[in-house]
Amino acid sequence: MEVKNCKIHNAVEIGVAIASGASGKIEGCDIYENKLCNISVLKSESSVYLYDCKIHDGKLGVAASFIKTVKVEKCAIYSHDDLDIGVEPVACTNNIQI
Repeated sequence: MEVKNCKIHNAVEIGVAIASGASGKIEGCDIYENKLCNISVLKSESSVYLYDCKIHDGKLGVAASFIKTVKVEKCAIYSHDDLDIGVEPVACTNNIQI
């Protein structure tokens, strides 16, 4: 999946969901005010790359669970009620690069 130069906002639950082995690149996007989470990465065996994005204003910014790699580069992640970036479980298999 590749998403470029767009606004994703006001979703009922999750702005962008990447799951079940999918990989993805999100570039130059403004992702905000999604009810539960702006970006969710769940059970992804592939890499997810976030580049030059604004991710803000919601309950959770980026939530990653049971993932291989999430690389975050030149992103502004701010103003979330709970966490800007959350990783669960914290284990050696999680690879978050900021």
